[in-house]
Amino acid sequence: MTQAIPDYPFEQPNALEPPREWAETRATCPVAHVRMPSGDVVGLLTGYEDVRGLLTDPRFSRNLAREGAARMSTTEDGGTFSRPSQGDADIKEGPGHRR
Repeated sequence: MTQAIPDYPFEQPNALEPPREWAETRATCPVAHVRMPSGDVVGLLTGYEDVRGLLTDPRFSRNLAREGAARMSTTEDGGTFSRPSQGDADIKEGPGHRR
């Protein structure tokens, strides 16, 4: 039986409490698939060491304009998180990305 891919972001009980799905996912499947508001399916890492490893691995990028990058929204440009902003060019790739 195939499990349904949950929608992301998960609902939060309040601003200071993380979604309960994070703990459930971390306990059962540290790297899970979720569906973004754009419909893109992405991998969600929930463990500290997994996230830390991903952020320091040069094979991965924060550059959301790269081909194949998941989009947060259904807009053509991928939404606010995909739009260029001042001051972040140094952390999208290379040593700034792995700090």
